[in-house]
Amino acid sequence: MKIYDKYSYKVLIFFSALQVVFGLIGLFTDYPKFTAFPQIIIGLAGIAAGLYSIKIPYVEIVGKTIIKHSLFKKKMDMDEVQTIEKIDNVLILKSEKSKIKLRRTMLDTLEVRKFEDFIKNEISGREV
Repeated sequence: MKIYDKYSYKVLIFFSALQVVFGLIGLFTDYPKFTAFPQIIIGLAGIAAGLYSIKIPYVEIVGKTIIKHSLFKKKMDMDEVQTIEKIDNVLILKSEKSKIKLRRTMLDTLEVRKFEDFIKNEISGREV
């Protein structure tokens, strides 16, 4: 099961494209040309990073492991999950050792509900 982020890659692509446009405007105006080229290159790199990030899910379940992809990847085994809390549009999965926070506003509501139901079923099935 994979849940993808709705907004962050779109924002990255938009602002990177805006940076490329301003760099091109800088090339054709009286703006110093030595700053326009790096600005265009960085903008194109941002667009490439945004397009690449479309393929990476925000949360993923592989086997019995929940993986949250972020700057530092967080992993939690489903057998370790003790509680699921919903606080201010944040879904918190807690275990004895760690916790994973998922911002629900960044994700599709239907996908988050399916994810919650899946985790709850795993927890309730384990307790029987």
